[in-house]
Amino acid sequence: MRRILSTLLLLVVCGACGDDEIPSPGVVSEVAEATRVLWSASLGPVAATLRTDAHEPRFGDRFQLVLEIVHEPRVRLEPMEFTDRIGHFRRVGRKDPPRVEGGPVVYGLRVEPERTGANIGKLPPVVFEVTEGEGAGSMQALSIPAFEMDVAGLPQEQRPTLADVGDPLPPLALPPRERGMLTLWVAIVGAAVLLSLTGLVWWQRRRGTAWTPPPIDPLSEARRALAALMGAGLVEAGAFAAFYVELTSIVRLFIERTTGVDAPDRTTEEFLREVEGHVSFPVQKRQSLGRFLEAADLVKYAAQVPGSSEIAEAVGAAYAFCGLESEQAEACAPSS
Repeated sequence: MRRILSTLLLLVVCGACGDDEIPSPGVVSEVAEATRVLWSASLGPVAATLRTDAHEPRFGDRFQLVLEIVHEPRVRLEPMEFTDRIGHFRRVGRKDPPRVEGGPVVYGLRVEPERTGANIGKLPPVVFEVTEGEGAGSMQALSIPAFEMDVAGLPQEQRPTLADVGDPLPPLALPPRERGMLTLWVAIVGAAVLLSLTGLVWWQRRRGTAWTPPPIDPLSEARRALAALMGAGLVEAGAFAAFYVELTSIVRLFIERTTGVDAPDRTTEEFLREVEGHVSFPVQKRQSLGRFLEAADLVKYAAQVPGSSEIAEAVGAAYAFCGLESEQAEACAPSS
């Protein structure tokens, strides 16, 4: 009888607390499992932390990345959009845990590494608007630094072998009539495919040329991408980190298409080591490229706010690296 009364009293007390004061079990379990902190950053009234539940990941493992964003009530967060690839990690699912009223915004992403060794991940910036108080009406972006996770391969005893497949199954005997129909259908399909291929070869020979996809013109692509970036309004919105991410990506992609250097997926240090001694990058050009990328990294990863002259200089350098110096005057340099 005493135990029953104690249970009833506990239920009454818990009910008096209210739903808003008891965190949802879904949020607690998702964040509690992701105990390894990959990084933590803040900008004014907004702070973000990235955690994972993988401590010693192996190739083929799927694990959770939990991005937790804490902000003051005077801040309105823009919704975040994630692509299918987060750097060297492939996104295999997204699970947003239920949000506690008045609590942090939590994003859950399930990912899988694409290779063994070092895998570098990169998430988009956290864009937010200050609605009141200091800086009211301004759009700002909290740059999320890149993170690296070392992924081990499977141990020798766990690697699959052909022996795991087992012996092949014996052939299935068909009744004579069914076997004859199957052979007939196979012959008909094979003849149709052969006739189609023969007709295609004859048609191409008669034309004299076979169709090939048009090649990509790196100069035209860089011109189009720079024009689109200058008209996107990112600088006017205060999204400096997003602007510099796109600007450096255009330059890196142009360099890869014109020189063969693997530029988009490398860090600044790795990229500069790669171009050292390359015939397309004499010392002066390599030094200028290094200053451009390192200045952009300060904006992308250290939340540095560039001035209008710095932005104009970066835009001019991007046009120069893409061989578009003569067209730079046609683009309106952004202002902060």
